[in-house]
Amino acid sequence: MNRIPAGILAYLVVLLNFGFAHAWMSAINRANLQDLFFWIFIAVAIGLILAARRLRPALDAALGGLAGLLLWAAIGEAGQAGELFESPAIWGVVLVLTIFLTLRPGSRCDFHIWVQKALGIYQAPGEARHWYAPGAAMAFFWTVWLGHMAELTAYYNPAFGVHSWLTWVILIASLVSTPFIFIFLWKTSDWAKAWGRAIPSVLITWMAIEILMKWEVIPKPWG
Repeated sequence: MNRIPAGILAYLVVLLNFGFAHAWMSAINRANLQDLFFWIFIAVAIGLILAARRLRPALDAALGGLAGLLLWAAIGEAGQAGELFESPAIWGVVLVLTIFLTLRPGSRCDFHIWVQKALGIYQAPGEARHWYAPGAAMAFFWTVWLGHMAELTAYYNPAFGVHSWLTWVILIASLVSTPFIFIFLWKTSDWAKAWGRAIPSVLITWMAIEILMKWEVIPKPWG
């Protein structure tokens, strides 16, 4: 029997972490400990990023992804950065970050590389010593933040609604993309790339899960 590719395994690990993160954030909120864990999560995330500095590429990228999850739990959930979707100015910040992350030299994101090649500005990264954790953490936070605010806009903006056309567009795009994501991940055998690809892949499929839970089509396993 062939071994399960690294891309699929990394996807499953990140997906489980998403579910666990929602569960323990719900517990923290019920205990009213958001202020305490805000600083704990940030401190641990910084520690993980620094600890990854001299580790093997796969572990380096994995710790960066975990740090990104903790940063989102702190700033996005406990700090409620996700709720900023109501302010038009925040979308300008998102736009600036998107432009920078998409066009920055040395990006290893497949979508960013595709855009840079289309614009004729792509340069293959050299063989410099790796330190993937900071970029992985930033990518995790940014992608979750963007997806979270997009869903909240679809749900709660007066122009849309929980069953609006925008919510349906997000759901259909997520469901249609998922089979292609699995094919892509099935072909990923390098663990460093697997962790980097699993993060946005899980976000895309998780958006459909979130919407179906919002519609009460599937049960929400946490409070």
